[in-house]
Amino acid sequence: MAEEQKKAEKAQPPKAGMQVTERKDNMIRALVPSSENEVSKLAQVIAISGMAPKSYQDNDIALARAKISVGIIAGMEIGLAPMQALQSIAVVNGNPSLWGDAALALVMSSGLLEDIDETCEFNHKGEPEVATCKVKRKGFSEKVRTFGRAQAAKAGLLSKSGPWSQYPDRMMQMRARSKALRDVFPDILKGFRFAEEVRDIEDDPDLSITPPPPPKREDYMATPAEPEVVDVDVEEEAEAAEPAEEAVQEEAPPKKDAKQKKEPEPEPEPEPEPAGDLDEGDEGSPLFVTFDHDGSQMAEYAIASDYAKGLLSLFNELEPAQYAAFREANMETVKVAFKELPDGDTKADLKDMARKWREGQ
Repeated sequence: MAEEQKKAEKAQPPKAGMQVTERKDNMIRALVPSSENEVSKLAQVIAISGMAPKSYQDNDIALARAKISVGIIAGMEIGLAPMQALQSIAVVNGNPSLWGDAALALVMSSGLLEDIDETCEFNHKGEPEVATCKVKRKGFSEKVRTFGRAQAAKAGLLSKSGPWSQYPDRMMQMRARSKALRDVFPDILKGFRFAEEVRDIEDDPDLSITPPPPPKREDYMATPAEPEVVDVDVEEEAEAAEPAEEAVQEEAPPKKDAKQKKEPEPEPEPEPEPAGDLDEGDEGSPLFVTFDHDGSQMAEYAIASDYAKGLLSLFNELEPAQYAAFREANMETVKVAFKELPDGDTKADLKDMARKWREGQ
């Protein structure tokens, strides 16, 4: 009858709520929450009882409950029961980390550890010199990791008050163990670092992020720097355009005879309403002449800025295939006008025109 009752109990589906896990020897192991709500209830009880480690405690019970809940969840991810997790995981700089003995316990309980040997050598003064940890995982070769006095001195650990001045051999042993276990059993420790190691690191960028200083009033009142004006020589633009120009010339219509440019037609029609007034009475003013892509003279200007505007107006009406011929007819005059133009929109437009000449756009 008793056997039938046991079989019936085993056949029943598991009940909702916290489950009591058992070992193979039928010893009670722990209560394990199975939902977020159960984790929160258990954390509430632990927070009110005051039995949580100091790093989880807080005057605000809600905040303490949140810390404990996170600690329980972090421990469950690596196989620790709730109370084991709180005792084994220390919160350092806001990061959960394992105490060295807890990490070794996890590795040993995994069944993958074949052998471990930890030693510490001392010098003639009785001071710990080098701590060594030899670890062998089943199916792998033995790994050896060390942490010496020279490394501790370089990191400024030997001069620190607390465990490093009281138990330097133990602290060096934890460093050697941390290096060995994390290298050989990363799948068991799942990225957790050793608390003994983490609390010695004050400026590790992986552990803390220093916020930038708050902005000052003068940062908003500062005068913005003037943009740098880059002077581009049209002659250089023209030289750079030579290779691209050859490709464009294959599609461009045949050029007119050069004599046609030197001997323009008599009395050409001027560009309608050219920008700016012409000063024909000033004998010292240079004369700027615009030519169409076929070499025919279009208009004359005495002022470089007016000439540039008239030239750009002609250019904007061209097809890309006509760029090369248009450039050939006007390039020499453009160079002269470009040197006389002040920096501004018109000069920038000429630079853009030269770029289009080069690219054949």
